[in-house]
Amino acid sequence: RGLAATFTIIGRAHGRWAQAHVAQWSRLPHVRVLTNADDSTKLSALATATYGFHGYRCEHFGISVAEMIGHGVLPLVYDDGGVRELVLDPGLRFRSREQATDILSGLMGNPSATAVLLPLLQNGAALRAAWDFDRALHAALAGFLDTGRLADAA
Repeated sequence: RGLAATFTIIGRAHGRWAQAHVAQWSRLPHVRVLTNADDSTKLSALATATYGFHGYRCEHFGISVAEMIGHGVLPLVYDDGGVRELVLDPGLRFRSREQATDILSGLMGNPSATAVLLPLLQNGAALRAAWDFDRALHAALAGFLDTGRLADAA
């Protein structure tokens, strides 16, 4: 639709399938591919992004969506799986490329919407639970395991 945007793809790229796609996509002028990025590279990319896109179907949770939200990036997510816990607003969820493009076009044409939507996601219960995962896991395991040895291992 002629939107002025750069699409940055961040992810693991091990194996022939991934490498073939990286070679294909990295040639496009509006696409930047960051494979197997370290934390510094990911943080730099997130710092320059306004919108995020998580297209993986049936994702059981999607920590990358939590990372986007935590770093001030408004995510668009495929309407399936656990990422819906983080992105409660159905207006940020899609089921087709056309629908995702419609959503992004609307957001880019109305930047104030991001200022309203992002704080709602950043204050969501699922995001707080994601950041608190280690403590919650420890508490859940403590009832089943020898907590003395578990504390020594930590």
